[in-house]
Amino acid sequence: MRKSWEGYVPKMVAKPDLAETVAKTVSLLQQAKKPVILAGNGIKLAGATEDFYKLLEVLPIPVLTTWKTIDMMGEEDELYVGHPGGMGDRGANLILQSADALLSIGSRLDTSLTAFNEPHFGMSAKKIIIDIDQHELDRMKLEQVEAMQACDAGDYIRSLYHTVATDEKIKEQSAEWKKWNAYGHELRAKYPSTAEYRNRQGVVSAYYFTELICRHTTTEDVIVPESSGAAGEITYQAFSPQTRTEDERLCGSRDPMDLDCLMLSEPVWPIKDAEPF
Repeated sequence: MRKSWEGYVPKMVAKPDLAETVAKTVSLLQQAKKPVILAGNGIKLAGATEDFYKLLEVLPIPVLTTWKTIDMMGEEDELYVGHPGGMGDRGANLILQSADALLSIGSRLDTSLTAFNEPHFGMSAKKIIIDIDQHELDRMKLEQVEAMQACDAGDYIRSLYHTVATDEKIKEQSAEWKKWNAYGHELRAKYPSTAEYRNRQGVVSAYYFTELICRHTTTEDVIVPESSGAAGEITYQAFSPQTRTEDERLCGSRDPMDLDCLMLSEPVWPIKDAEPF
């Protein structure tokens, strides 16, 4: 006789009160000259991508993405300043380390972002950390943390929006933030991920190949790099979508032999009599 297994039904818990954390966030931003938002995958999982875009309309500060949200912002977005970490771009890392305020929403801040050095992550910034998993928050060893809250990213974003939308001090800071945002774009232009690979002779650079893929794909296309090694790291470092999308455009494969993979495992491969792109 077939045995029936009982399924797991998570306990329903009351939503936390966000008033204190939102108040601390607003207070920090009112004083910040160089703030950044780190937009994590929790925003997508909460179905709050559109709410996040709406927040940026009243809170126009530079946005960094993680490797899981790299397709959430596009190069055409004025506030987008790259993606930091070991799989990110140099300009974005310099921006992160120069910021005086860091608002991390929906990211567990894994080692690909912190480079195994949490105390020095955003080393000059006071921090607000939002993640749905209290256990992830408990194991973090960050410094200068003003507030940590375990909650749904969407709930936090909407609460923050309603508070800052009518805040006059936030509006006054916007002019200062424009200069900071422009500086972020200058850093990214100074330290591009792919420029040095564009004129390689005799080989096809995976960095440049990824750059070209981004130019010629649309928001309806899906790119699946191999899960780790050069194929994954190079793809994420060089990936630069032109437009934002709510849908997943870059999906890490779990199988290193996945036939759907777009990138090969080596950063370059020889091609006889190859012409540069």
